[in-house]
Amino acid sequence: FQTTSLTGYLRNSVSGSNQMKPILTILSFLLLFCFAQLSKQELSDIDSLEKAIENAGNDTLKVKTIMLLDDIICTIDPDRDLKLNLWVNQISSVNLKGKLSRKEKRVFLRAKGYANNNIGTYYYYTGNLDSAEIYLTIGLQTFNQLNEISAIATTYNNLSNVVSDKGDYVKAIDYLQKSVRLHEKSKNKDAM
Repeated sequence: FQTTSLTGYLRNSVSGSNQMKPILTILSFLLLFCFAQLSKQELSDIDSLEKAIENAGNDTLKVKTIMLLDDIICTIDPDRDLKLNLWVNQISSVNLKGKLSRKEKRVFLRAKGYANNNIGTYYYYTGNLDSAEIYLTIGLQTFNQLNEISAIATTYNNLSNVVSDKGDYVKAIDYLQKSVRLHEKSKNKDAM
C-alpha cells in the first residue's frame, strides 16, 4: 500500500509473507503507539475540529472538517479512523443522490473516493481482504468519474496488494502495471 505512515513502511518492507502479517501488524501498532504521541496542538486541533463538526451548517463543511480530523487521527486510532470514513462515505452518498452544484458534486465525489480508499486500507491491514477489495474498487470507480489520475494509480497499486494476498497474481500484475503507467502519465515518479 502506498502510504507515508510508519505502519505502511513496516508492512511494505517485508512483502509476500502471510505468516509475518500478524506479527508485523502487532509490531506496527506497538511502534505507532510508542512514537506517535499527540502534541498539545494536535489535541487542541482535534477538540476544535470536533466542535466545528457539531456546528457545521451544511454537509459540505461537515465532510471537509471530518476529513481534516481524519488526517490527524488516522495513524493514532485506526478504529476511529474507520468510523470517520464510514461517516464521510454515508454523508457523501446521501448528498450525491440530490441536486448539487458542479463544485458540490466534486467535493462529495472526492470525499467518497478517499473515504472508500481509507476504509479499504483499514480492512486490508486488519486482514479482511474481501472487504478491502470492495471498498477500494468503489474508490477506484469514484476517482475514475473525477479523472483523478494520481488517485486512480494509487488505488490500482493498493488493489494489486489485496488481490496478490488473495492469490490472484495475474490480476495483481495487471493492477500494478496500470498503476505504473498512470504514475508515469501523471509524472509521479516518487509513487512508483
